[in-house]
Amino acid sequence: MLFGDSEQKRKQKEQRSREKDWKSKLLGTGMEKGAAGELVKIITEAQELGERLQTDYKTSREHLERAQRKIELLLDEMTEEPERDAKKSLDSLIVDLDHVYHICSIREDDPDYGSTVKCLKTASSELGMPDAKISTLMLRSELENIQAVLKDAAGWDAPDFFALAYYLKHGDKEALADMENGQRNQFLADYLKENFTDCYAQHIESAGLKDEISDFIRTVHNIHN
Repeated sequence: MLFGDSEQKRKQKEQRSREKDWKSKLLGTGMEKGAAGELVKIITEAQELGERLQTDYKTSREHLERAQRKIELLLDEMTEEPERDAKKSLDSLIVDLDHVYHICSIREDDPDYGSTVKCLKTASSELGMPDAKISTLMLRSELENIQAVLKDAAGWDAPDFFALAYYLKHGDKEALADMENGQRNQFLADYLKENFTDCYAQHIESAGLKDEISDFIRTVHNIHN
């Protein structure tokens, strides 16, 4: 914990120094003190949230990929494995399925995905019991349904996490719910350009901060699938 605290303090010190430097340079362009402070705050908060969103996305992708591999094994071995082993594999799969959620992947409020996972949990709890409500055939069908959803989500492009964070700070989160992957990513890029880039580009460039702020933002710009 001591090393963690020390690293956190170092980052906080660097952040304060960076913010002070940015404000000073923005004020030097004639920008009002309140506006300069607000711009620095906007950038810092979006970058911090973007980092968390990016980390969560990477984690969700790792669980998604593990879930895909486990489903393949289950479908291949379901008829050969003893039921107790199949139950262990199913329980392990469900752990991953419960951690694939992300606002730019499979959403927590996806009713179809959620209901199928719920069905798998019921199947796991009943597997091997004489009064089980789900048959092996039904279980296979549910696994194939989940497999199709995961395969679709695995092909989606990651968003610009700074743009996503900026939008979540200033836009309507619910507006993203019904958007397709490509549509959402383009919407976020357009929103950032219209409401941030175009509004502040002149001030940032005049302050000589274009490259520095671009590099700062780029740390959470995007990741490759």
